[in-house]
This record gives sequence, C-alpha cells and structure tokens, in this order.
Amino acid sequence: MKSGQVSTEFIFSLIILFVALTMLLAINFDKRSQLIDLEKFVLAREDCLKISNALNTLYTNGPESRTTLNVYNLVSIYNNSRIEINDNKTDELLTQCPYTAVFTDNLQNLTGQIRFIVDYDGIVRPG
Repeated sequence: MKSGQVSTEFIFSLIILFVALTMLLAINFDKRSQLIDLEKFVLAREDCLKISNALNTLYTNGPESRTTLNVYNLVSIYNNSRIEINDNKTDELLTQCPYTAVFTDNLQNLTGQIRFIVDYDGIVRPG
C-alpha cells in the first residue's frame, strides 16, 4: 500500500464522516424546530382552556363571582363564544377554543394578569 493511497482513503473517510454529521445536525435542527412549535401550541392551548374554564365557572357561580388569570400569550375573547390565542412575538394565531358564558365585550390582545367578574345581570365582564 502506498502512502498516497492511505492519505486519499483517510481524506475520503473524513469527507464521509463530515457529510454524515452534517445530515445528523440538519435532522436534529428540524426536530428541535418541530418541538418548539409543539411546545408553543401546547402552552397556548393550556391558556385557552384555562380562560374558557374560568369564564364558564364564573358564569355558573353567578353574580359577584371573580377570578384572576395569568396568561403569557396574546388573548382575544369575542362575544361569539370564541377565544383566540396569538403568539405575543409574531402575532401568529396559535389556537382557538369555545366558551359558553354570556360575555358582551370583545377583548383583544390581552396578556399578563386578566381579571373577570360576573355582574348582577349574570354577564361576565373584565374587571
């Protein structure tokens, strides 16, 4: 075996190893991106269901019921029984969920601490 042949085989082996590692890094990056998107969706869905459950519980409990919620994403609550959760950085719609309480206001782009109260007419309002 000649030393030139060994060097060529060694370089060829290094190139194959480099290509394999590059492909593994690309796959890892793609999977990580998918996991980040899934995590954003799960957290947004949790916020959406938390708000929906709170509104429905307040409505069921009746007048003078109160609650305070903390949410991370942008929340929009519409009086057509729909809650939307948007990403607070990109404003991308992440998820939606329904609620059954009577809610007369349209609230958009809420984040952080949100307070709700049921008035004497049985209507849930921000408060």
